[in-house]
Amino acid sequence: MMTQLERLIPCASFIDWRRKQLPSPEESNNKQAILALEFLTDQLSALNGTSLHRRLVRLWEAEEDQSGERDIFTEIVGEELCAVGFTSFPATGKELLEKIVYHLESDSRQRASSS
Repeated sequence: MMTQLERLIPCASFIDWRRKQLPSPEESNNKQAILALEFLTDQLSALNGTSLHRRLVRLWEAEEDQSGERDIFTEIVGEELCAVGFTSFPATGKELLEKIVYHLESDSRQRASSS
């Protein structure tokens, strides 16, 4: 059974983290980020089973095969989710997923060429 996107891209955890940041000097940005992440979360579940989802699972599995852990995968997904509402404004869940997959594939190619 394929790992669900909700597990691979934990938007709910980032929404909770953003809520804990309120009130703060960047309150309006946090509110915008929460709304954006909630919107994207709803859309991500519809992408389960797509070719994009399968690419993400392959990247997730490949990292575990190489290192036994998924630190880089988790770091990159976290960076992308933290950026939502601040420096990244994906219009759809598909756009967010494409951005994450592209970032992971680029990082994987870079690590492969430097080894």
